[in-house]
Amino acid sequence: MSYISGSNAAGQSMAMTAPVAQSTLAGGRYLVTFVLPAGTDPSTVPAPREGSVRVRHVEPYEAGVVSFSGGWSEKRFTEAATKLQAAIAEAGLEATGEVIFARFDPPFKPGFLKYNEVIQPVVSTT
Repeated sequence: MSYISGSNAAGQSMAMTAPVAQSTLAGGRYLVTFVLPAGTDPSTVPAPREGSVRVRHVEPYEAGVVSFSGGWSEKRFTEAATKLQAAIAEAGLEATGEVIFARFDPPFKPGFLKYNEVIQPVVSTT
């Protein structure tokens, strides 16, 4: 995506932020989400030029989170998601929505130094 590099209606570059989040869509596709820099007013965010890019404000929500290190793999993601689901159930919470994989480090950082999270939106069952 070149949106943050200036391929937007204003031709404005934006700082890369963390995390970069990924959730799974139907048909083996993924939704990749970038967090805009702190202090960015949602009403002033430039419109995307590409149809596959959308800008939207996400309201704060409660979530369960499990962190893990290393490069991304389906196995690591699944293991962390399973651990998270068990912790959510044990805490008496209800998982809602999609499980999100969040990357916090650039691709060139050595895998063993990378920090990742699995995020699951939750609601209280009481």
